[in-house]
Amino acid sequence: MPAVSARDALLAEVAARNPEVSFLYVNQGEAPEAIRTYLNSLGCAMGGAVLLDPRQAVRQVQKVVGLPTTLFYDAGGKLVSRQVGELSRPMLNAHLIRIRPRTSSE
Repeated sequence: MPAVSARDALLAEVAARNPEVSFLYVNQGEAPEAIRTYLNSLGCAMGGAVLLDPRQAVRQVQKVVGLPTTLFYDAGGKLVSRQVGELSRPMLNAHLIRIRPRTSSE
């Protein structure tokens, strides 16, 4: 497993601050024990489920061309946006605004 990335630490922090948003992580091709070791090294909860994808089916279905790729879905399950590569706090916040449902006051 790689060293703890700034991206994963950022996602964990933002997930904790946004309980109304579901975070789902997909690990492609790594052994469950390696994944557990990495998650424990984060020192915080990722704020969502981690799915194992040993056959990299998500990569194929979603036509992922580079890693890391972050996919953003709205509450209806529609893919709204994607971010290939590293993810900064401003970029993440902009994506989250796009997927949040509008309230009646907006």
